[in-house]
Amino acid sequence: MDRSSPVRRRTGRALRLVVMLAMVVALVPLVAAPASAATTYYVDPTGGSNAAAGTSETTAWKTITYAMTEASAGDTVVALPGTYSTASGEVFELELTPGVTLKSKSGPTQTTIDLTGGPLRHIAMTNPIAGSALVGFTITGGNTSGGAMGIGSNSSATGAYPGWPRIVGNVFRDNLGGSGGAIEIYGASPTHLFE
Repeated sequence: MDRSSPVRRRTGRALRLVVMLAMVVALVPLVAAPASAATTYYVDPTGGSNAAAGTSETTAWKTITYAMTEASAGDTVVALPGTYSTASGEVFELELTPGVTLKSKSGPTQTTIDLTGGPLRHIAMTNPIAGSALVGFTITGGNTSGGAMGIGSNSSATGAYPGWPRIVGNVFRDNLGGSGGAIEIYGASPTHLFE
């Protein structure tokens, strides 16, 4: 029998193809899945609903509190103009999700976080990582031992993200605290803070 017969060559090629295909399929789980794309969410204290999609101004969520439970590191939450307070459904202490940027659409003259009336009148940014930011709010009514906002770390991870967190273009007004009325920094010191 001739080893180079057409049938034997086709069988050999088919077998090699099956083996190569099996090797490729076996390697697929080793390839990292692509990172999910960052999402921009919106909140509106007067026209929003926490039952909405939150992905546009017309489908905005109502509260920053709810947005922080849904957003992930790398996402941005845009606050539409208005006052975010217990009256609008916020729950204080407001814990900002690590790696999420919370920014106002229209700046501190039109967007306020009023901590008055909350059981713990405070905004917390714990273990901030790259992307952690608070941008463009008036923050008022804070009253805890640390003031209106606490930024800190219970790990050494904070120093691993030079330039974060960012606290940019905010106005802190009428806040009280034993360690300062505006911001208390505790634990590992952030490497970059105010602009």
